[in-house]
Amino acid sequence: MTTTKAVKVSLLPDHVPGEAFAKASRFREDLFDCLTVRGDELFELVDALLCADGPMSAANDAAAAVTGRKLVLSLCEWGTGNPWNWGAGTAPMWRTSTDVIFWGNSPSTANMLAGFDKALHPSSQHTGYYNDPDMLMVGMNGFTAAQNRTHMGLWAISGAPLLAGNNLATMSSTTAAILKNSEVIAIDQDARGLQGVKVAEDTKGLQVYSKVLSGTGKRAVLLLNRTSSAASITARWADLGLTTASASVRDVWTATNAGSSATSHTTSVPAGEAVLLTISGTEWTLSPFLVAASSGFSEEALSDETSEAAAGDEDRRVGVSQPPSSVSSSSLWAIRQKATATVAR
Repeated sequence: MTTTKAVKVSLLPDHVPGEAFAKASRFREDLFDCLTVRGDELFELVDALLCADGPMSAANDAAAAVTGRKLVLSLCEWGTGNPWNWGAGTAPMWRTSTDVIFWGNSPSTANMLAGFDKALHPSSQHTGYYNDPDMLMVGMNGFTAAQNRTHMGLWAISGAPLLAGNNLATMSSTTAAILKNSEVIAIDQDARGLQGVKVAEDTKGLQVYSKVLSGTGKRAVLLLNRTSSAASITARWADLGLTTASASVRDVWTATNAGSSATSHTTSVPAGEAVLLTISGTEWTLSPFLVAASSGFSEEALSDETSEAAAGDEDRRVGVSQPPSSVSSSSLWAIRQKATATVAR
């Protein structure tokens, strides 16, 4: 039996006047009609559209001639064809789920969390290629400022595209401050391009997500409380791939330094909300054996990568010492993320 998939290719152009806009608009209208193809032809279709003499390439070139930069190609088949397995190299972003909100509906925490969860494909995301859980509902009627901050923090820790879905002309100064928060945007758009991963959930619904940032010993950490009661959530340095030495903590939303501590940091998180932190600590020097176990690469392959790495590039080196004996199994996520960045760069 032949299955079908609707393919929507979204063009997100700047204002493009004249002939270039007309070309882009014609191709956009054709593609928004949703092309229906057999599932096994999905990749071939997109590849044909993007080839050097294909229609999308022509529209992109015409627009770039006017604006000075390429259009952003967003692949959208709502995650039904697992685009995180083939999207990289085809387009810079791909939708991973259904729409986070439908016309006429109010924003909901349930939809926000569902979109966040379905976009977590960290092995598929790196600089230039991103999982897209859909636009932001920040500032829409029905969300409080706290919900807006939680929403923005979730998208930032996952390194998602940040597309404002609210009315920009009428938004409040509070909403504008949330959308334009430079520290949050810096986490989302960190140069390494990695996606945050869940590294701990000691109690059901009380979760710790960690994103490896550029530099040495830098992490973004989101403490998410999915329960109906306020609770304390602890971020352990070992779970973040850091040593237990003293590390400095900063609360991103309050823009305040929370001091330094060894081993861990505990914060009270209101029900249904999240706290966003940045941590500056000391990296483990990972052994090839442990990296191989957590990343799926063989120790021999990693040794080859290590020998080829630039001597002065810390981001690409794999060390030789073992991590602390207190490492929990959940820490392997943080280790795997660092290892993936090491061998992929």
